[in-house]
Parts: sequence; C-alpha cells; structure tokens
Amino acid sequence: MNYQHKSKPHNKKVLLLSGALSLTVLGVIFSSCRSNNKSSLQNENQKTQESSRLLKEKCTSITNVPLTSDHWHTEYDGDGKVEFLKNPDRIFYRPKSAVKDSETHATLLLLKEPNQSKNFAISVEFKNLYPTRVKKPNNWEVFWLFFNYNHSKTPPKKPVKSLNSELDESELHLKETNYFIVKPNGLELGKAWGYLDQAYLWSAPQPRATYEETHRLTLAKVGQNLEIEIDNNKIGNALSSSDYSENIYDIPGQLGLYCEDAAVEIYSVQFCQLEDKK
Repeated sequence: MNYQHKSKPHNKKVLLLSGALSLTVLGVIFSSCRSNNKSSLQNENQKTQESSRLLKEKCTSITNVPLTSDHWHTEYDGDGKVEFLKNPDRIFYRPKSAVKDSETHATLLLLKEPNQSKNFAISVEFKNLYPTRVKKPNNWEVFWLFFNYNHSKTPPKKPVKSLNSELDESELHLKETNYFIVKPNGLELGKAWGYLDQAYLWSAPQPRATYEETHRLTLAKVGQNLEIEIDNNKIGNALSSSDYSENIYDIPGQLGLYCEDAAVEIYSVQFCQLEDKK
C-alpha cells in the first residue's frame, strides 16, 4: 500500500482533426456518448435511493452522506485526480498511473462528520472503472473501504523507503485502520498500520467485483462482530474474532474511501451509528 498526496498537472494528448465534416461527425458522436453516459449515471443514481436490507435492519435512522468536498477530506490523491461531480452527485477519484511493477499509487478520502465511529453500519455504492496500472493489474487494485481509521502518532523507528521514492517523516501517512475489499477474485478483510504494514484476517472466494459494474458493499460492525452484505446478499453468518487470524481494530475512528492503482466512482454512502452490545 502506498500513500502519495501531492498533486501534479496531467499531460493531455490532443487529437488533431482536419475538415469540417470530421468535426461534425465527431460532434455527433460526442453528443451521443454524453447523452448515453448521462442516462447511465441517472440510472445509477436511481439505484441509490433505496437502502440495503442490512442497513434497514440495523439502523433506526439512516444518514445519506452528501458526496461533496464539504463532507469528504482528501487525505492524499496519489498525484492523480479527485472530482466531486454533479448531475448526479458522485465522486470520481484515481491516482496517477503506475508504470513500473515496483511502483504503486493510492488515493484516500476520509469522512469529516462523524469523524469518530466505533460501531456503525455503512453502505457504499461504487464502481471500479478501470485499472490505472500500465501493465497487468493486481487483484487488490480496486476500491477499498477503510473503517476505524486513525492517524498513527508513532513515528517509524527507521527511515522508510516507499515503493516509489525515499520519503521523509513529514510526508508519511502513518495510520491504523481496518479495511474490506471486494476484489475480482473474492473478498478480503484486513487491517493496516504504520506506512506499509498489513495483516490479512479473513477471505472468501465469492462474491467478486467486476470492472465497469456497480456494486454495493454494506458492512455493520459492533465490537469484533461484522455482518457483510454485497449487492443486497448477506455473506454467510456474522463474522467474529474466532473467524479472524487476529482481532480487528475496535476503537473510534474515521470511515474512508480508498483505492490503489485504479479509477473509482462512488454513487452513494449511507451510514448510521450503532451501540455496543451490553
């Protein structure tokens, strides 16, 4: 996992066309694409109006989190792009492209309010648009949900060399967080800390995420217990500490939208706080 946050301008390739006829034809094509794309996005937005079954089951009151910069903080953009789009409201984000096999880039957005959640239910509707790695992408290079995220106050014991370059301490995004991924080859639950440290806690071969397809991930957490729903289908029984290789973080923290070497769109985020089991 890599944590880049500086923003750089992108080089754009310009296609030069000659002749009025070419420009006219191109304008018709672009107009048609824009119309089809807008219709598709409106359909995606209509899907977000209904909450998942798990969310309805767990929450007495559901908050629809606005997809705006007023509600989401860009912790780092991986030298790429973060856009809060309208009509319909959605978030587009992607880090810069990874050219070398040893190179990786990531983007993280953190929910501003509430900024401390220990037990909660959250539902995110997302689409993995395309991988940004130039060569063959890895299965984990998709959308990740971060939860119980905290900035770590413990500096590294020795200089950290990232996958991209040597970083000084002021540039490090040290953290402690749980994460959940719906990958092209199945599900993964884990936790991450420090700069690059990571532990895999649980996995399953199904269901799987597909590029260019909209998915809804719903997760309810109380203590060490997790209930998971993918595309309105519950994933077996509730998970508990006996299912994990080690415990997840069970402390108040932020919720985050993360990706690694991929372009992602977020169509809705719904949320509620839950109480500890007595």
